[in-house]
Amino acid sequence: LVLDIVEKGLVTKRLDLIIGYDTENISDNYKGEKKSDRYGRVMPKESHGFINLDRYSSSTDLILSKMIEIYDKIVRHDLSIRRITIAFNDVIDLITARNKKEVKQLDLFSIEEPKEEINEQDLENEKNIQKAIIKIRNKYGKNALLKGFDFEHGATRRDRNNQIGGHSA
Repeated sequence: LVLDIVEKGLVTKRLDLIIGYDTENISDNYKGEKKSDRYGRVMPKESHGFINLDRYSSSTDLILSKMIEIYDKIVRHDLSIRRITIAFNDVIDLITARNKKEVKQLDLFSIEEPKEEINEQDLENEKNIQKAIIKIRNKYGKNALLKGFDFEHGATRRDRNNQIGGHSA
């Protein structure tokens, strides 16, 4: 998803994560909130979380660390997961983000957390790597760059890269 927004020249400021749980979690001893899906099956209510970034970004490292932070905060480890939905909101193009002035309301009663130092050179290096990955995938296909665990038994990445909308192409 990050590579998609980089390729389109976009940046985001809000990350959303929704964790949907499987119907197999419902038993006599399940005490949590329940809901019905579109087929009428009773299942645990999904977990939803979001986080706003300090600035507009398309940094893989920043977005991944924030997504892990949301996941650790909202997921119920006692339930099996059926679906994970990730969304980027407040998405704008990079040029608009650079020209946009950040406005911050001052507050006398809250303590300001020190912000992490952002190394612009590291961000530029990461952007160049992302663009190189996009060029390679556009030229040689999605299976041109894979991680080692994509070759382990049971891995589905290579097969999914050859599908269109979850169907064999």
